[in-house]
Order: sequence, then structure tokens, then C-alpha cells
Amino acid sequence: MSHLEDFVIEDGVLTEYKGEGGDVIIPGGVIEIGYAAFDECSNLTSLTMPDSVLSIGNAAFYGCVNLEKINIANNVTSIGDWAFYYCYRLTTIAIPDGVTSIGMQTFFGCSGLESIAIPNSVTSIGDSAFLGCSSLESIVIPDSVTSIGMQAFYGCSGLTSIFVDERNTAYKSIDGNIYSKNGETLILYAPGKNDESITIPSSVTRIGDEAFRNSSPNLMEITIPNSVTSIGEKAFDACTGLTRITIPNSVKSIGKAVFSSCESLASITIPDGMTSIVDWAFAGCYSLTSITIPEGVTRIGNSAFSWCESLDSVFYGGTKDDFENIEIEENNKCLEDATWHFYSEGQPTKEGNYWHYVDGVPTKW
Repeated sequence: MSHLEDFVIEDGVLTEYKGEGGDVIIPGGVIEIGYAAFDECSNLTSLTMPDSVLSIGNAAFYGCVNLEKINIANNVTSIGDWAFYYCYRLTTIAIPDGVTSIGMQTFFGCSGLESIAIPNSVTSIGDSAFLGCSSLESIVIPDSVTSIGMQAFYGCSGLTSIFVDERNTAYKSIDGNIYSKNGETLILYAPGKNDESITIPSSVTRIGDEAFRNSSPNLMEITIPNSVTSIGEKAFDACTGLTRITIPNSVKSIGKAVFSSCESLASITIPDGMTSIVDWAFAGCYSLTSITIPEGVTRIGNSAFSWCESLDSVFYGGTKDDFENIEIEENNKCLEDATWHFYSEGQPTKEGNYWHYVDGVPTKW
């Protein structure tokens, strides 16, 4: 039961709720639920709003941890950032037609959310909009959406399928993953998929920022085609089950922290043509025992190999003199302490640590 004195309303804006919670009905005439109006109202279990409501402000229901049901008025056109932040008992929600954007972290931490319908009026999904919605299994991106923010579905560990309306002009889905409409950029691999391996389509030229970040630990092998020329920042960050990946020589650009926290990755070959290994590239790859670095690399970035305590062997494509000219930045002690082997196609005549290829595998002489 709600009482008028439970609400502070100024010029049609509900600025504060002072009631005891439970099943709340917002009085008629309210046109906006203001900033943090129900902030951390832990006793709120359900809410009904009148059709007069046109907008839901930033953090309106922030931290309403026991909110199980809400009926959003049909005339609402705006839902603010953090609006339902950590409302983790919500299981379903219907966004009305007319809403044009889902804001930043709108449903952050709504771990109980099982289904949500995004209407055709929505054109943008903000950064971290559904971060941590671990019960969400599938979602449909309508044809109207032209912008999806970073980490929009990060931590959605149950999300196995993302479907994009075929009329969408910005995106398309292939096998339940999001690609650019022309198929050249892999934008997001559904984080809840249980595939043990994936082969990226040959149409792809770029793997986007955070495309595989925090994917299912079941994912052990990724095959990248020769069509790929760039890999974005944190593209494979925290792929904890990844044990095997080959970066083709077509790749010329790799973003920061690209393989950070890939704790099962044992070996990697940097492609020919790369001149630097970026900051934090392999930080936290605890199982990494060997890496092959081409002669052309002249810079190894800050913390590129921090916390790689298992790193034992570096197979370097250049000479010892070339090695002396590599700029190795701070926090790479694991790399510097490893044994460096220098490439020699034939049997070495000088003392030292050398390597060559045997059936395509770096092998010590």
C-alpha cells in the first residue's frame, strides 16, 4: 500500500520515495522518476507506474536488491544510466516502444534477469548496459540498433545466442555472435557459448576490442584466418580455458592487453611483420612457457609479460646483436629471466643457445 506522503513530487518529478517499500504504486500525474528517487530502497518488491510517466532518471532504482517486478509505463521514452543497477531479483522486464536508448550500466548486475525485449525504437545500447546479467540466455537486437557500447554483455555467462534482425544495417549475427554488417569485424562472441573451438570466418579482417573477453572457460582453441589484419585491445582477455591459438602473419596490429589473463595458454608465436609487443599483451599468462618473437620486433611494452612466472624459453628470430637493440620496458622481469634462443637455420658453430624449425615447431639445437 502506498500513501501520497511517501513521495516527494516537485513539478511532476518524483524526486524521493520515503515509504516502507513492498508493493508500490506511483500516484498519477508524475511525469518523471528523478535521479536516485528509489536509491537503495531494499524493501521495494514491486512497482507500478502510471501512464503519465515519460522518463526514468539516472540511478532511479539503483540498488533495489529485492525488486522483483516492475511495470514500466507505456509512454516512457527515456531510461537513464544505472536505472536498475544491481536489481538482481528482477527476472523479466518489458521496455516500451518509444524508448530510444538503453543507457550506460542500466541493467548492470541484474543477475536474475532471464529475458528482456528490446523494442524497434531503441537505436543504442550503452556501455556495460547488461554487464553481469548471468541468467540471460539469449537476446534479440532489433533492426533499429546502430550502436552497441563496450562491455554491453560482459559477464553474461549464460548468454549463448545473440540474434540480430536481418534488416539491421549496422550489425548481423553469425552462429549467435555479433559481426559488422559487412562481416569484416567480429564484434562479440557470445560469452556463454560452450564451444571448445571456433574457426573465425574468412570474411573477417578485424577482431574487435574485447570480442572474446571473459568467454566460457570451455573455449580452448581459436583458429584465426589469414584475412585478419588487426586484433583489438583485450580481444582475448581472461579467456581462461584458451590453450591454443595461432596468429597468422597477416596480422600487423595487436591491441593492448590482447591476451592478458589467458592463464591456460602455454605457447604463442608473434607473427612476422610485427615490430612491437604491446603493453600488458600477455600479463597474467601463468602457464606460458615459451614464446616465439620475430626478428623485426624492436619494442616490448610495459608489463607485456608481467606475472608470467612459468616462461622458460624465448625463441627469437634475430641475432644476439639484434637482441641488444630491443627496447624492453618496465615490469618484464619474467621475460628477461627466461632463456633466449637465437635462430640458426643450420647447425650452430658457435657456443650459445640456438633454435630452428622442425616440422613448423620451434626446436632447440
